[in-house]
Amino acid sequence: MLPQRYAKALILAGKEENKLEIVYGDIKKLRQIISSEPVKFLLKSPLYSKRRKIEFVDSLAKDFKFSTIVANFLKLVVKKGRENILEEILIYADLYYHSEIGVEKITLYTADDLGAQKLEEIRSKIEEVLGKKVELEVESDYELLAGFRLVAKDWMISASAYDYIEKFKRLNIEHLPRF
Repeated sequence: MLPQRYAKALILAGKEENKLEIVYGDIKKLRQIISSEPVKFLLKSPLYSKRRKIEFVDSLAKDFKFSTIVANFLKLVVKKGRENILEEILIYADLYYHSEIGVEKITLYTADDLGAQKLEEIRSKIEEVLGKKVELEVESDYELLAGFRLVAKDWMISASAYDYIEKFKRLNIEHLPRF
């Protein structure tokens, strides 16, 4: 996929220049910045010219003191007309970074607040099963109703009421036994 190729190129550039940590710091800042609706609109809107978008990402890079690697990467993304997949590129870049440093990044989606102790138990158990260090990110998702969803770079485990109900709906069973 295209976003993965761009993400991998960004992480490899940081690694080759011995600036991987700096590039990752910029990626985290940039993910926050482009999550704002006005920034999303400007980058994705066909109303703004390529030149205007390049000026915008250049000013972002200067204002937030991005590394040269990330600043040039942003300009390249806009020049190639790929700004519509920038968010996805940065998500993959985050995953590639963690893979590069030997850490499995996993997101736990849950409708409930589990508390620090329970989260530590979960992280520890996942590390035991995978045999490697894990960074566990937690996000609330009330749509799950109950249960959880674990999402990593290459796999997902779902034990949520929502996913169970959706699977059941897809079975398209007309007559259900009564209990």
